[in-house]
Amino acid sequence: MQRRQAKRINVKIEAMFHCGNKVCNGVVTNISEKGMFIDTKLVFPVDMNFDLIIPFRDSRLRFPVKITRLQKAQGKYVGLGLEIAGSHEHYIDYVSKLRELQGK
Repeated sequence: MQRRQAKRINVKIEAMFHCGNKVCNGVVTNISEKGMFIDTKLVFPVDMNFDLIIPFRDSRLRFPVKITRLQKAQGKYVGLGLEIAGSHEHYIDYVSKLRELQGK
């Protein structure tokens, strides 16, 4: 079994992304500096890349992600395991702030 590169933080963050011309939604349920899990009933191919958008301060944070796994429960797709594609300072700052808040 593969071990995560960074400890995940349990969260509930609304997120959106584009699939062609359609805007899709999901909920980030855990997050780390390297990746996250997004609860969504939509199914995409593993290794697909797209930009994920989450609220950040008074605006939105947009960053590229890659699907690394599809999660199924009771025969239905329930979410996507995502890896952050590249290095994004604002995203790392976002996760650091979440860690600080969780530690309090």
